[in-house]
Amino acid sequence: MQQDAGSQVGEESELSDYLRLRRLVLGDDYEGAIHRQLQDGDGLEKVSAVLSEAVVLRSSRDNSLGDALSPIVSDAIKTSISRDSRQITNIIFPIMGPAVRKAVASALTDMVQNLNTLLKQSFSLRSLLWRWQAWRSGTPYSEFILTKTLAFRAEQVFLVHRRTGLLLHSVTAPGVKGEDPELVSTMMIAIGDFLTDSFSSSTANTLENIRFGDLTLQIEVGPRAVLVTAVRGIPGDSIRSRMLQCIESVHRIFATSLKNFDGNRAEFDACGSILERCLISQSAESKQSTGKPWLGIFAVVVLLALLVWQACVYWLTQREQQNIVDDLRATQGYIIVDQQSQGRQLRLDILFENGLENPETYLATKNLRYTQLQVAATPIHIGPLPPPPKQAAPTPPTAAETAAKLAAEVQSNALFFQPKSDELTAASLNNLQRFIQQLNALQTTAEQAGKALQIMLVGFADSSGSDAINKKISRQRATVVRDMMIANGIRSDITVAWGAGNRDGETISPKNQRRVMTQVLLIDNNNQSTQGGRR
Repeated sequence: MQQDAGSQVGEESELSDYLRLRRLVLGDDYEGAIHRQLQDGDGLEKVSAVLSEAVVLRSSRDNSLGDALSPIVSDAIKTSISRDSRQITNIIFPIMGPAVRKAVASALTDMVQNLNTLLKQSFSLRSLLWRWQAWRSGTPYSEFILTKTLAFRAEQVFLVHRRTGLLLHSVTAPGVKGEDPELVSTMMIAIGDFLTDSFSSSTANTLENIRFGDLTLQIEVGPRAVLVTAVRGIPGDSIRSRMLQCIESVHRIFATSLKNFDGNRAEFDACGSILERCLISQSAESKQSTGKPWLGIFAVVVLLALLVWQACVYWLTQREQQNIVDDLRATQGYIIVDQQSQGRQLRLDILFENGLENPETYLATKNLRYTQLQVAATPIHIGPLPPPPKQAAPTPPTAAETAAKLAAEVQSNALFFQPKSDELTAASLNNLQRFIQQLNALQTTAEQAGKALQIMLVGFADSSGSDAINKKISRQRATVVRDMMIANGIRSDITVAWGAGNRDGETISPKNQRRVMTQVLLIDNNNQSTQGGRR
């Protein structure tokens, strides 16, 4: 106990002597001076001179520096991305752009090749047989046709170190779900002894292939490396020739790396382009000539012929229907009030002058090959009224005669309209009251004479617009007059409004063409009608 206390007193004495000596040599504020030196330019310059060496030295001893810097670097990257995401995008664009384009181009190429193969086999008798076989076997048709059209396809290529049996590098064909290279490496190590015995210097004991199911491991042995290709189907001579070229290229380019291989596979990443040369395939059609899909060609030709025939029939039908309409419009005394066309059916509503041939009879003489015609024809009197017969001696007119006289007066009047409008002119507005009075008198007299009265209003237009516009404005004018008549006591059940469009051509002035004429029918009990005219 006394010894421990004595030794402690001795140590404290030695420490105090050391501090006094440091104070005498370095000064009282040594630690503060060191701190200030690190903060000024000279101190920072000294630290920067040895910083990189210190980092390398620390990293060579353990991973503590990486563990310490990892969260700091991660936070710095997150902060940089949150502040300016375009910066990281600009950095990785030169790397991701070509990679994405290459992947998309490869996928599109494979899709087009598969589509071409499928289309070639879709229109043939053999394809029908294959569909039946695929249905019976429960296999999707796309997979079944692949087995029928593909002779072989190299799906994966592995480069194995011959002495150790370790996997150096591997490549996989696009669109193929290959095995994990690490799992393959483990498998190669597990059978390392077998590979070593098989790949000996004696070529008599060299293993050439391993087959299971429809997959074959094709093997080519070199002095220091072994090339293994997973081939689906029956390998042809072309795959072995390509593998020989690749294994020779690997030994020529990577001779030193193969000789001094110590387990570091990074040196062989550059041989991927060489191994990809072995990813070839050969279709069954390239080995044997196949006939043209005549069934498919015949079906396409028949379909095209039907489409052309339908187009021709449609064109001929439209032309025939237009010829019918043009013929009727060019014939004096026929007025097409409405027309409806639906496919091969054509419906026409026609007004025709008494004494002319019925439009149905007239059109029946036409040789119609494509049109199914439906005609609704109504006879009217379009020309001027004949002069009234002279009577030998005046006699008191009967109610029927008075009704006929009023009908003639009504039909002799015309109501005229403003250009491109359904408004009456000033002169027609002045005559409108007298016109309504005549109609009321006619309605009353017809009832007294025991005759049924029918009043038809036909509107006309000038030639300033198209046929459709003229027909529309003429119908509106006739409707306006009909509404005025009904509003002034004329029964709605005896009035009919029609639109005839432009029918006068150059025979009268445009001013007189814009009018509404009145057609009156007086029907007695014997169903004999007295018709007036209109102009």
